[in-house]
Amino acid sequence: MPTTLVLRKQPLKLAGRPATTKQRLFDTKVKPFKKLCAVDRGAVHLRWFVPDDVVDRTLLGGEGVQAAELRDNILSQACDTRAAVDEIQSYFETAAWNAFLK
Repeated sequence: MPTTLVLRKQPLKLAGRPATTKQRLFDTKVKPFKKLCAVDRGAVHLRWFVPDDVVDRTLLGGEGVQAAELRDNILSQACDTRAAVDEIQSYFETAAWNAFLK
């Protein structure tokens, strides 16, 4: 008894613009700040007060920010009332947070 081979038709290529899901190749759209995850928001906040190397060490290593590592000049974004700076208190040592509040 010979085996039968089932052949499928070639899918037709549709004319026109592709569906929206096929158009999205890369996720390059910048997310708004309020939609960032908590760690990314914390990193942005910390960069206002300490250098980048301290931010990386704090987020990756789990070490708290020391009082000596605070910047002398604070960026203007931190003065905004919408900044919610109290969210990053967990990244600071107690002495550094008290020095920051002064």
